[in-house]
Amino acid sequence: LYEAQSSHGWLQGKYKFTRISTEDKQLNGVSRWDRHNGDVFKRLGIVRVGSEIWLEDKEDTRNDTAVAGTFRFYDLKPYVKLDIEDKLEATFSYNYRIEYEYLDSLVRDKSEAHTGYAKVIWNARDNLNFQNTTTLREFTLLDTAFLRQGLADRQTLITNLQGTYFTKNRVLFSNLLYEVTSEQVARQQVAYIEVNPGQGDYEWVDLNDDGVQALNEFQYSTNPHRRNFFGQCEV
Repeated sequence: LYEAQSSHGWLQGKYKFTRISTEDKQLNGVSRWDRHNGDVFKRLGIVRVGSEIWLEDKEDTRNDTAVAGTFRFYDLKPYVKLDIEDKLEATFSYNYRIEYEYLDSLVRDKSEAHTGYAKVIWNARDNLNFQNTTTLREFTLLDTAFLRQGLADRQTLITNLQGTYFTKNRVLFSNLLYEVTSEQVARQQVAYIEVNPGQGDYEWVDLNDDGVQALNEFQYSTNPHRRNFFGQCEV
């Protein structure tokens, strides 16, 4: 575990690195998990400009070969925060995240996500305030092999508006909440395309001997001589 923190006027923030390693000599297995996270920022009067980072890399191996449980991701979130004391608070950020995961004997590109975020808090009076939070997320699946996990390209918009009012003696208290969620999911299906022998990922197994290539008859092939198809996502 390593941790660093800065409070200098020109740059502030903190960073932490953690590594966890284990070894199983009976199975000739090694597990290593690295984690980086931090928040670095600069104050410019009432404005704070910075970026949050979150990186993880977990590798499980048996006989020097990756196995299930292996994954990694990179998450970066630059942001701008505005704070006018007792009146207005605002946060605007953009989040980029890319993930990789072990599946079917390979570490594959799994997904990519872009998220825009805005939050504004306005204290109109001591006993009256409003808060609005809006998030727009665009998720893209990078490998069709993960479709079986129920993942698909999607775009999600969430807007939340809250208002709070109370009398000075707090005899009367009211809270208004309004939320809208909109989601668009790509309607996708997988098609298997035949390629030159050994250049694909999947093989066709005619389970009912009818000569018809059904979707449930394609499976990931561990035999390089039978990898004659690759999966393609169609929208």
